[in-house]
Amino acid sequence: EKVTIRIVKVTPPKEGENVNILSATWNCGNTPPPSASELSHWLPEEKIQQAALIVIGAQECAYEKRNIDGVEYSSTEQDWVDTLSMAIGSAHTVYRAHSFGKMRLCVWARVDVIAGITHYQHGEK
Repeated sequence: EKVTIRIVKVTPPKEGENVNILSATWNCGNTPPPSASELSHWLPEEKIQQAALIVIGAQECAYEKRNIDGVEYSSTEQDWVDTLSMAIGSAHTVYRAHSFGKMRLCVWARVDVIAGITHYQHGEK
């Protein structure tokens, strides 16, 4: 069994410092996302590297659970988040993920700035 340990020096942004945010929306048409490598045109590496936060929302994101490389997902929500996380890479980690019906919202934070996030709020109606 392989265990990976990552040690990161965390330096939160200074007050008033700009933070780059990459945001996108996606109408999935109730079909599964393509593979992580196929998402590179939509999530270019240079934009990902520049972003402290990545926020992606999706609508019509409900499809049959998939089995990928022997991994059977328990939900379409987890499948969607994991596929996007693979496309985004290990420099960012999921900060929050929410689902409401067929809608998804996920926020990834770069690991060196996550400690600087002091407040998060969401609501559902």
